[in-house]
Amino acid sequence: MGLKSFALVGLLFFGTKVI
Repeated sequence: MGLKSFALVGLLFFGTKVI
């Protein structure tokens, strides 16, 4: 499992939720 990929997905999801 890629931690970087997980962080990137989390950031993208968070950004989408904020917007």
